[in-house]
Amino acid sequence: MTVTVTAELAEVNENMLSFEITAYDEIGRIGTGYHVRQIVNYDILMKRVDERIGMLENRP
Repeated sequence: MTVTVTAELAEVNENMLSFEITAYDEIGRIGTGYHVRQIVNYDILMKRVDERIGMLENRP
């Protein structure tokens, strides 16, 4: 049996991407879902990680 899944970009809201997901087999649709992803700026993320590591290292 083969299962096929499609993902359609349903919405873009600033850095958030929302997808509608549908799964099918040979007989028909077997499920649907919704998935959200966030686009992250790597440089800003790593700066925050470094700041948090610094806070941990300076604790008594």
